[in-house]
Amino acid sequence: DFGDFAPTLALRQLVPAVAYTEDIGAYPLLVIQVTFFKCGGVSLGVGMEHHVADGMSGLHFINSWADIARGCDVTVQPFIDRKLLMARSPPTPKFQHVEYQPPPVLKTKECRNGLIDGLHTGEINGSVIDESSQQVAPGIFSLTEQQLEMLKHQAVDPETKATYSTYETLA
Repeated sequence: DFGDFAPTLALRQLVPAVAYTEDIGAYPLLVIQVTFFKCGGVSLGVGMEHHVADGMSGLHFINSWADIARGCDVTVQPFIDRKLLMARSPPTPKFQHVEYQPPPVLKTKECRNGLIDGLHTGEINGSVIDESSQQVAPGIFSLTEQQLEMLKHQAVDPETKATYSTYETLA
């Protein structure tokens, strides 16, 4: 007896258990279990790999299956022509993708006193310089915990003493 079907661990009995101890290639993409209750009710437990279908697709699958079980026609026929998903060579984006655009023009404050442990420090003279004439390239930087803490410390507003999260500091 499952009562009012409030979310509990007991409801897991209605969906087949999958042993995730095997190789990932052995995981089932779809598991289904039919449970018949003493009262005459029936439950259809469905477990679907989230890479196979999103929520809307999974619901459409179950509704289409129910239509077929009742003898009705499927309202939306499956479309499995994978040519639609093939990438073009060379890529020809139909709308603006930020990853294909040149890096933005950087406007920075001029900094003096050089580098300490790979991070800019020192007085800021407040003048904004346009670096559009300089060579700019995007990059990936690895920061140590110590460098991150130094950045956070430097980001503290001296007037309000406001501190910033790691995300805010790095953004």
